[in-house]
Parts: sequence; C-alpha cells; structure tokens
Amino acid sequence: MMTALAVSLAAPSYAVDAARMDALLEVARAQGCVIADLDATLSAAGFTDAGEASAIIVALEDQQKASRVGPALLVRGDACLQGAGPTDRERFMAVMGQGDNCAQPVDGLTYKMEGYGLRPAQVALLREELEGNGELTVTPDGASLQIEAAQCAAAQDLARKITPDPEQAFLAFMGAHDCRMGKRDQSQAIVNAGLDPVATDIVIEKLVSEGAAIYYGPDESLIVFDGHCR
Repeated sequence: MMTALAVSLAAPSYAVDAARMDALLEVARAQGCVIADLDATLSAAGFTDAGEASAIIVALEDQQKASRVGPALLVRGDACLQGAGPTDRERFMAVMGQGDNCAQPVDGLTYKMEGYGLRPAQVALLREELEGNGELTVTPDGASLQIEAAQCAAAQDLARKITPDPEQAFLAFMGAHDCRMGKRDQSQAIVNAGLDPVATDIVIEKLVSEGAAIYYGPDESLIVFDGHCR
C-alpha cells in the first residue's frame, strides 16, 4: 500500500517555502534527524498536506540535505547540525577508514559510531544507503563491513581529520557494556574499542568528580549512572 507521501509524487508541483522547509528540518532534528514514520510524524507536526510535504522532501534531497530510505527520512549531518561539523556520511566513513583496508567488525561497530555522534537508527539507514549504492559491502562470513577500494583512501583521509568527542565516545562505549565494567577488564576493553586511553582516563575522572560515575564493589567496577550512560 502506498503512503500519502508516495501518492503525492504524482500530484501537481508545489512551490517550496523556505520557512516550511526549515520547520520540517526542525521536526527531523527533534527526532534525532531520523523520521521513521513520515506520514504520522509530519501530519502531527502540522504538515497535513501530503503534496507540500513531498515537495519539501524532494527539495531537501535535491540539495543533498536528506535521503529517503524505505519509509524513513534521514536528514544528513550538515543539515541536522545546522551546518556545523562533518556530515553523518563523513562520520560513518571516518570510522570505516580507521580499519585495515577500510573494514570494521560488525560486532562493536554501533558504539564506535555513537562515539562519532551517530545514533543506531542513523547508522542503519546510512548502511542501507551505502550498501544499495555499492559503496559498502558485507564480508562473506557476515562479520565485517568494508568500504569499496575506490573510496578507501578518501575514508582514511576522513579518519585522520575527524575525531570523536572523548566523553561522547566513552559514554557510548559504556552503554554497550550495560554501563558497568570491572577495573581488571577496563583498560584492554578501551583499547579494543579504539578509544584513546589517556583521553578516556580524563573523562572518567571528570565523570566521577561530577557524581555521574562511581567505582564500586570488591572488583572496583566502574558504574556510569543511567542518566548519563547512553
């Protein structure tokens, strides 16, 4: 069954108002820059005219500010962050560029991406888009993702230029470990995750001093409280 937005593609063209485009982007930003259910979300936000909404989305795609992936809409990093910082695609490629031959294990990739400011829903949509374009492939065993050879050098260049926020990266890492980790395993796990040990130590000291984390129990487990752990 076609959605209202899909049906509206055959309707007469609409003039796109810049203010309405900005308003739609604000709706997307409030959703973490991923709108999973376009019809329901936009209708609730006052975009009841499916033709107008579709025209705005087409304009955003033409300006490379957004992409439709199935029933969802992904707003790209530059538009999501109102022009600040690298795009979501560039962040994704930067993470991939860190791996040997631009490959990364699927296991643990989510929290690496979160360290670069990408939420799981955004990663899933980017992965689907890149795989669909033939820019990203899955290894035969399904264990790793790899950027195609022609784009690997560009991804490696992005990896050198883009670095994650240490606190954001560490909180994403802890979130992937249920917000708790024994001190004995902590150092090696941090290295395995690709985090900077020195920067991470500074982040841990800050979190503990602010009461956002504690060392607890006989094994001195580091616990980050739910209000802070992602």
